[in-house]
Amino acid sequence: MKIRVKLSAWYFATTLAILLCFSFGAYWGMQGLLLSAVNEELNFFLDEIEQSYRPADGTFTSLGKNLLTDRHYLKFYLIVYDADGDEIFRSPLAQNISLDIPLPEHKIEQSFTLHKTLLNMPALHYNVEKNVAFQAVSRQLFKNENQVGWASIALPVTSVEKTLAHLLKTLVLSFVAITAVVSIGSYFLTSRTLKPIDKITIKARKISESNLNERLEVDQNDELGRLSIVLNDLLARLQKAFESQQQFMADAAHELKTPLTILRTHWDNELDNTELSVTMKEKIIHDIETLSRLNKLINNLLLLSQTETVQAAKNFSLIRLDELLLEIVSDVEVLAGLRNQNIEAFRLVNAVVEGDRDRLYELFFNVLDNAVKYTQTGGKITVTMDVDAQEVIVKIRDNGPGIPEKDLPYIFERFYRIEKDRSRKTGGAGLGLAICRLIAILHNGSIMAENAKEGGAVFTIKLPVYIEQKKLKNIVVDTG
Repeated sequence: MKIRVKLSAWYFATTLAILLCFSFGAYWGMQGLLLSAVNEELNFFLDEIEQSYRPADGTFTSLGKNLLTDRHYLKFYLIVYDADGDEIFRSPLAQNISLDIPLPEHKIEQSFTLHKTLLNMPALHYNVEKNVAFQAVSRQLFKNENQVGWASIALPVTSVEKTLAHLLKTLVLSFVAITAVVSIGSYFLTSRTLKPIDKITIKARKISESNLNERLEVDQNDELGRLSIVLNDLLARLQKAFESQQQFMADAAHELKTPLTILRTHWDNELDNTELSVTMKEKIIHDIETLSRLNKLINNLLLLSQTETVQAAKNFSLIRLDELLLEIVSDVEVLAGLRNQNIEAFRLVNAVVEGDRDRLYELFFNVLDNAVKYTQTGGKITVTMDVDAQEVIVKIRDNGPGIPEKDLPYIFERFYRIEKDRSRKTGGAGLGLAICRLIAILHNGSIMAENAKEGGAVFTIKLPVYIEQKKLKNIVVDTG
């Protein structure tokens, strides 16, 4: 996923979270304020009734005729009880419907939100059958800190619900509009901010071994400008290193390849000489094999010095890596058997990678061959494999002496050899692991080495798993 898409997604997600919090907060906050206002009105009405209590005869003077006829009070659902719990007053609305408001026993006051379906009641201004919400309060009534009764009161909050519905609609429409604007705006601003990076990327892609003298433009004094300066310094170092490498390879080609070719041609022609004895021809064949190994060494040097050329000419196919590993293990077992070593491959799961089969064979064969060379007689070598959604991870472990800590950072460098005296016995020019790293890089993977806690060395090779692995039924896989 591109960075601009990620940043836009983060901006969008952050704005979305803020808007959702604001919208829910505004809605629930407004609902709380409106219902709180209704509760205050209900409690105010009950306060008037409570203050009208007359201890002399135990009556509430405010519960008179005007309360039954005043249109302002007709909208209230009200039931009043005396201190003994006997009902002493019921409003007209309470006479027509029942809200079943419980009286508080252990609390002084309780509030509720109830719903009731009201039938046609023209006298009470309910002319249609509908579900009506009521905000209700049930509380104890006191006079001089003595309880003198109970009261249940409720008020239809249809207007409150309409206000909240209108608020909700406004919030939803605003949310959709703001989300759209933020989505477009964040992508536009992110693209504009990252545009200099696109310029740097395009310019950097055009730089290769043929024009390493090119440099990136530094036209701003910010993080991207400093990045351009760092990249220019890196390009300068690469140019110097590449020029040195080109000179070396030119010298090597002139000093080595041409004489070897002449010698190889000469010895090939001598094989057709009928005057030579069989013994002499066997010696010539041995010399030709030696020349072939030298030629392979030169080819490895060319491979290491022509990374971009090799990558441009790569011919990848789909490969069942688990089957390739089994084949390599089978081949290396012959070498391991000569040293009475045991190679065990387990946990090899079905995994497909895209790559050059010969190069991958060389990669894993070199690592296993090194494990055989540097593990003592009778040692054990294991090959394991794990696969996730992104990559396949192969671990090759031995129980040999391990790699000296001072050598670990350098073992993948060209011509670097561990324990020089022993390397002379095992052969090689110190290019095997350098070739392995190059092959891993050419396959967009990596290789690393470390020492295991229980002893021995562990080489970890990571390769990107083929993105369409789930559709293997329709794929022709190269199994060799």
